[in-house]
Amino acid sequence: MKSRTIIRWILRLLLGICFVWAAASKFQDPLAFAAAVASYEVISGIWARGVVLVLPWLELWVGIGLMIPGLKRGSAWVVWFLLLGFIGLHLSAWWRGLNIECGCFGAMGMLSGYGMLFARNSLLLLGATILIFLEIIRHREQKAGGSH
Repeated sequence: MKSRTIIRWILRLLLGICFVWAAASKFQDPLAFAAAVASYEVISGIWARGVVLVLPWLELWVGIGLMIPGLKRGSAWVVWFLLLGFIGLHLSAWWRGLNIECGCFGAMGMLSGYGMLFARNSLLLLGATILIFLEIIRHREQKAGGSH
């Protein structure tokens, strides 16, 4: 097995586990997740309830989708955009001086301070970026190999 294949599998597995775990923690305690969404002071009312209802399912499906051949590339892109959005939300909360509960992984995922949140999400974003890059390379190699 080529090293790129191993790296792709490891990244898909790690990112998939993170997103399934995040979804499971939100399903386990939806009230805590709703409070976390409210603490960002970005959306409220029906929009906040929509995030509380939809985001855990989205995280679950992209986490699983990373392991399904026909869904892995699209799931990697959704993960990438979600992580970019999460980083943006954390930066916004930090900039506005809010004391937030992340809401990312429930009680087990509590991190102390914005620095740890940025570090974790930046590492996950880097992993998703590398995964997407490796998937693009693999796809191009398959196309080039198939055209001969």
